[in-house]
Formats: sequence, structure tokens, C-alpha cells
Amino acid sequence: MGKEKKIGIKFILNKRLKPIVFEGEDYFPVYCVVVYNRMSNQISFTPTYKFGYLTEKEFHSFVEERTDANIRSELEDFERTIEAIIRFEHRIQADNFRLTGLKDKISSYRQNMLRALEIALNRLLLKHHPLDGIDPERLTFGELYHIIEAKDPEIRQRINGPLEAQIEAFLSLLSFLHTQEGSAPVLLDWLDPAFQAKYRNTIFNVDPINDPVYQRDPVFRKIKHAFPVQISRIPSYLSILDKMIFQAA
Repeated sequence: MGKEKKIGIKFILNKRLKPIVFEGEDYFPVYCVVVYNRMSNQISFTPTYKFGYLTEKEFHSFVEERTDANIRSELEDFERTIEAIIRFEHRIQADNFRLTGLKDKISSYRQNMLRALEIALNRLLLKHHPLDGIDPERLTFGELYHIIEAKDPEIRQRINGPLEAQIEAFLSLLSFLHTQEGSAPVLLDWLDPAFQAKYRNTIFNVDPINDPVYQRDPVFRKIKHAFPVQISRIPSYLSILDKMIFQAA
């Protein structure tokens, strides 16, 4: 494997734009210049300080010298997020990767992981089995599958190949997430190798008795039995979820 290309990140005070004048001082927006693989992009960065603009003196102190702990943390989080997205998307897209749209991607990767993947999977299922008047964003995967199965009891026998593997991968991740404590993961969390390792190391040990959704939701329980985790497919689940995460973002 070749050496990873360097990601250049530099913050600037954009004095080309009209400042906000407050108490006789000029406040300008902060921008971030990102350079990677002979490509560059410039995106805005808004610190949670006053109204998100800084004077030249504040920029030097807070951004260049990083003297404020809160703003320093925001800067470091912004840098980590940019680097994680670039590394991940370049790995997925290879030569097709571009830096365009990076600002929107930062927001997209903040989506709730479970819901974003569920909506993406709902769309795939509806593409496989179209139904009029169904909004994939208003139903859980279990609810949608139940509706389709009621109209077509043989649907399970006709789901195979990539869609079958995608459903298995999603359900394995869903069971894993059900057993985790703390705040709900966002898509960005998947880009953390430690998160993926925890999923991979836990997937065989998720006991349904510890999954509250499995216990109280007969529809989910039925789907889990219909699409059990396949040991032979475990290595592929990670790459399948990679692509699903990328498409959902």
C-alpha cells in the first residue's frame, strides 16, 4: 500500500468579503482552504463565538495561536472531520473522487446513522418491489417490508444477490447499535476505524435477548429470522456498509 497523500488544511480570515461592523471593529468570516491530491476547495468555518465572525486580532489569537479552548476544540474537530471524509470517500471513489461539495458533505455525515441507512435501504427495496403512494422516509425498514410482504407473501424468496446482502449487513449493524449505550451514532462515526472494529468484533456476539427491539417488535424479529447473518459474508458486510454509508451521505 502506497503512502497516504497529505491533506492540507489552512484557516484564513476572508477579508475579501464585506465585514460586519460591531462597536467600531470589523469582523470577517473564517474560511478553511483544503488541498488534497492537486485539488483545492475553500469552505466556511463558523466558530460558536459571538456571531461567528472574528476580528483580525481574534483570528490571530483564537485560530492561529489557538488560545481559546472551546474554539481550539471546534477547529480540531473540523479538521478531523474533513480528513476522515476525504480519506473515506477517496477510498470508495478512487480516481473519481473530487473535493467539490465538501461543505454539504460535512453536514450530511452528521445525519443519524440508523435512519439515514434505513431510508437508503427502503429506497432500494422499493426499487426492487415498487409500490405506489409509499414514502420511504416515513417508514422504518420493518414497516415497509411488512407492507410489501402483505401484498406479496413470496417476496423473501425473490430477494437475493446484492439486495439480500445489503439487508443482512444493515440488520447486523442494527442489532449492534441496539446494544450500544450513549448518543445515537451518526454517519461520520462509521469513518472511525475503532467504531468499525467494535462492530466487527461484536457482530457474532449480539444476543437477541439483550436486544430490546428484538424482544418487543415481532416484525423486526421475523425479518431477523428471514435474513440471518451469514458467516461467509461477514468480510463483505464492511464493504457493503461502506458503500451504503457513502450513498446515504
